[in-house]
Amino acid sequence: MAKGHAYEAQFKLMAISYEEEHGNQADEMKIEHFQGGPSWCFRFMQRCNFSIRTRTTVAQRRPADYNEKLASFHSYCSKHIADKRIQPSHITNMDEVPLTFNIPVNHTVEKKGTSMVAIHTMGYEKASFTVVLGCHANGQKLLPVVIFKRKALPKETFSAGVVIKEKGHSSDVWIGLYNEIDWKWSDGYTGTGTDYRQWKTASNEPDFNNAIQFCVLSGYLGNWWDDSCARELPFICNTGTQQGATFTYQKEQMNWSDAQTFCRENFADLATVKNDAENQMIAKLITNEAWIGLFREPNLFWSDGSDFLFSNWDSVQNQIGSMNVICGVTSSGKLGKWKFLSCEKQLPFVCYSVSEFKKVVKLRLKMEDSVDLNDPALKASILKKLQDRLQDSGMGGATLKWNEQPDGGVFQKEIDTEI
Repeated sequence: MAKGHAYEAQFKLMAISYEEEHGNQADEMKIEHFQGGPSWCFRFMQRCNFSIRTRTTVAQRRPADYNEKLASFHSYCSKHIADKRIQPSHITNMDEVPLTFNIPVNHTVEKKGTSMVAIHTMGYEKASFTVVLGCHANGQKLLPVVIFKRKALPKETFSAGVVIKEKGHSSDVWIGLYNEIDWKWSDGYTGTGTDYRQWKTASNEPDFNNAIQFCVLSGYLGNWWDDSCARELPFICNTGTQQGATFTYQKEQMNWSDAQTFCRENFADLATVKNDAENQMIAKLITNEAWIGLFREPNLFWSDGSDFLFSNWDSVQNQIGSMNVICGVTSSGKLGKWKFLSCEKQLPFVCYSVSEFKKVVKLRLKMEDSVDLNDPALKASILKKLQDRLQDSGMGGATLKWNEQPDGGVFQKEIDTEI
């Protein structure tokens, strides 16, 4: 029935086109309300040398052993599902179907023998989108997802049940990276006012931009922000004591570490700011911006205890606020770049497992006949000595154990025979 409607639509299009070229012959012949059935249409096509043209696609043939491979795959999946006790709600199938806003018909009418058949469309064949449908093995259907290829989010108003997400960091996932936030004063001060802060909160400071900012600046308005310790800037030294601070402005431009050394060699240390009064004293000395004594160690760690040797930071703000720990995420939408978020955020996560390599090594020992190598204490002593040798050779990650027989024995005595 659908195919019949398609033919009828094509005939109407051809009739309109024919009328535009040759005029309405039905009016000239005084024929009103003409309707032709399917048989008349096909006879008309024969008289006019028309034929129904069907669009074809090139498809790959199924392999000869397709059914056997399908049965083997089903058997494999069923076995692993049973062995690992996987629930049906944890098994998901997802299909992506590419669609276009203008879908040309698969059938049309054209003269017989024509090698190229033109199909009239609205010109939007390349404006495509992808529909993602999924369901669990228990029959529960997932919400459909429509993926549009566009540079900006749509401005249209959608119904309440439609969720619009932008490509990029919407696909954040947790990795094992975390950063401990522990601000300190250069002179080690821990008394009253040690937690005094005057962050430039209007600019989301401290923002740990690019994950490289561990030292603190003060501006001429008395607001603070974190920045890269490598920047060369003026700085404020404390010329008094921790309890009775007085300050001096050094216009020489140095990085934070060199400024710290200069203040310690010539005065007391970089400035520690404990209250509003001291902060106003410093602000009056600064012409633009200057280092003060507040800083923190990088304190970048992996949850499995591995050394932090590689980084792949994204060029974004990592807002710290008053948090003591921030946690790392990565995103496929940002080419795997990293950034930090609040550890309380609910996100997917990535786990990893360590692959084990096992190797069986035969050991031959020459001992006196009176020594029982299968004695538990002696076996433990030999194993410890071998483990220590591996440790000294730089193979501390390897673990040794005896391949014991059912009776607990490990060593078997060899008997020499003469022929």
